Amino acid sequence: MPQQLKENRIDLWFAFTDHLLPEKERFAAWLSPQETERAGSFRFDRDRGRYIVEHGILRLLLAGYVGVEPQAVAFHSGPHGKPYLSWMIGRRLPHFSLSSSDGHAAFAFSRSSGIGVDIEKIRDIEEMESIALRHFTPSEKALVLGDTEEGRVRRFYRVWTRKEAVLKAHGIGLLREMDRVDVGGAVGTGPWTVVLDDESGRVEYTVFDIDEVDGFAAAVVVAGPASEISVRHYEL
Repeated sequence: MPQQLKENRIDLWFAFTDHLLPEKERFAAWLSPQETERAGSFRFDRDRGRYIVEHGILRLLLAGYVGVEPQAVAFHSGPHGKPYLSWMIGRRLPHFSLSSSDGHAAFAFSRSSGIGVDIEKIRDIEEMESIALRHFTPSEKALVLGDTEEGRVRRFYRVWTRKEAVLKAHGIGLLREMDRVDVGGAVGTGPWTVVLDDESGRVEYTVFDIDEVDGFAAAVVVAGPASEISVRHYEL
């Protein structure tokens, strides 16, 4: 599947990985020895199969952007574990992010090195209010806790996925305190700007909420401007 990334565009793919579990051996053939070892560490067959399918799809999509076979895709990791593609002579490499939840996966690609995506199944959790009180900023608490009971759950996941996606794009994940990232000032699906300040400097991120998969919340974030987002679904 040859693909071409455009400037200032995010390519976002979704996949229902549980539907693809019967094909997991096909995807397994593309994994690196390290990925195969990681897959083998899962206790349950379904979790192992989901990992294989997710990482097989990631390799297949990256191969389409780069112009190589899926098994030829090679990764390195940043200082906090964020993966990136190994350098290839004469090729402009895409940057990427992967997230999965309850049998669904999201894959984001851009020309910007700061790319992050998060997807979460929307479900009631008893600790929702206490999590918001401990980890959310004042504006985020107002956005979540000021709504009706049903609205609180959806807005909680709105805020959570935005935060996760920003921190992934920044390359540190949950190593940073979540209440130091404020994504509660906006309503609607975006895009809007979130600013992060730390020892490495000031970075502006463009944030989009994604309402694409029923029963799930998702957000995608990229460093710098993004005027366009392309959303597609992976199918065999």
